[in-house]
Amino acid sequence: MASPAVDQWLLDAARRQVSNFATELRSVSDPATQVPNLEWTVAELGQHVAGLPWHFQDLHEAGPNFERPNNWAAWSDTRRAHVTTEDVNDLATLIVDGFDALFADLADGDNPRWFYGAQTSPATIASMSLNEAVMHGRDLAAVTGSTPPMLNTREAHAVAEATALNTSVFIDPDKAAAQPDGVYHVKFRGGKSFTFAKAGPDLIVTEGKPLRADAHLSADPAMFMLASMGRIGQVRAALSGKMFSYGRKPWRLLGLEKMVADGV
Repeated sequence: MASPAVDQWLLDAARRQVSNFATELRSVSDPATQVPNLEWTVAELGQHVAGLPWHFQDLHEAGPNFERPNNWAAWSDTRRAHVTTEDVNDLATLIVDGFDALFADLADGDNPRWFYGAQTSPATIASMSLNEAVMHGRDLAAVTGSTPPMLNTREAHAVAEATALNTSVFIDPDKAAAQPDGVYHVKFRGGKSFTFAKAGPDLIVTEGKPLRADAHLSADPAMFMLASMGRIGQVRAALSGKMFSYGRKPWRLLGLEKMVADGV
């Protein structure tokens, strides 16, 4: 029997976190409440999450024909423009139903999947969905006062690995060109290593440890995701002991973050 396109535990984890987000969203009495540290209200956050299943499917249907937007933030707003309701109950229903349909397609649909013009796996889309539900669940918890959700170790490895392999999609070529060329080793503790090779306007990420690196980063995958998604500062992440850099030029790792396109 052929292996499934995506492990059931990953789909179950993503579905659980989506359900938790929807339940938390329903508990908000005023959808016009501003979400701390975001430029969105609760309603706008709910619209964003509700639009994600369509967004992921649309990227897949576009195949290799994805065109990088000039303004990522403005483009992101257009990706939820079809979700107009501000009612938290309606948004929660759209979220659960939309992701249920997406997860069913990931389990039985096309493999590979297209993601921002690049071929990837159904597991990548499931991991990205899980990450969106958890990170935005943390955003919502800042409004409701509930305990923020967190990725467990297994989930964090899946999400961090998928994120690493798709980093190049979100790199601004001009910003990359302004940074020195180099080869960097990122190791997720208890998991895989990745090589980040920066040359001119390009950043290429591949699985495996480079023969030689300008700098190394050892990271707990859950802390890596919080830092890379801007939910925790780099200094705080370093002070936690869960992320540290070393090697000949460890300061060069800060340049990787500076290459990300504005508005991502």
